[in-house]
Parts: sequence; structure tokens; C-alpha cells
Amino acid sequence: MPSPSGGSRDVYASVVARQIGKYLPGNPTVIVKNMPGAGGDIMLNFLYHRAKKDGSVFATGTNAMYRPQRLGLIQRRPVGICLEPSLN
Repeated sequence: MPSPSGGSRDVYASVVARQIGKYLPGNPTVIVKNMPGAGGDIMLNFLYHRAKKDGSVFATGTNAMYRPQRLGLIQRRPVGICLEPSLN
């Protein structure tokens, strides 16, 4: 989540996080991780460099984050949700 807690995007992600675990294998608890700053680059850098590449971390952002020069793409991508399942 590239925005601070308390905003409308945070509320949306929290609502989805409470429900989406029911539809994922193992019914994990899903935790919203807010990573505001640098127009979403902090979250994108986390996803690229630090997040596990096993599909357990996914992200949401704004349309501005999906500029082709940022992602090396030539077309826009849809917005998703960034939630990290807790594997306790």
C-alpha cells in the first residue's frame, strides 16, 4: 500500500484484507502494510528487492505508479491490492 494509514485506499485495503484470506489456500491472515513515500517507489522497491517471490505478497497503487518508464512496460497495467498474508 503506497499511501499512509487512515486514507480511503487504506480503508479499502483493510476491507479486502479481512475477506481475501478465506479465498487463499490455508486461509491465511492477511495484513496491510502501508509504505508511503516517493510516489510509490518505496513500495515498488520493496516488492522488487525484498518481498518473497512466492506469490504471498501483492500490491496496490495509483495509476501514476504504473508509468511505463517505471516498470519497463509500454502499456498501463490494472491496479491491484498489496497485502501480505501472515503465516503464523
